[in-house]
Amino acid sequence: MRTNLRLRTLGELDVKVRQLFTKSRTAEDAADAYAQTTMALIELGADGPADVADYQAHYGWALRAPRDWLVSESRIRLHRQHCFVPPGAR
Repeated sequence: MRTNLRLRTLGELDVKVRQLFTKSRTAEDAADAYAQTTMALIELGADGPADVADYQAHYGWALRAPRDWLVSESRIRLHRQHCFVPPGAR
């Protein structure tokens, strides 16, 4: 069950993720931010069945993707059920 605090925190993170990608000056900066964010979220339990912890793979995809896709994909990871749940409690 998601608490009000967790939902409020996720909302704040959604805003920050959008700002991170929309304020990146170059495609390379946005791709780097996406790859680093994705790697951190995977470590925090937001990995899906097809996710792989490979910075270069995420960077390469993000370099070719529209920025709104970067926001969307990051938001999907943030809202996964196991994101921010300790490994022993998953």
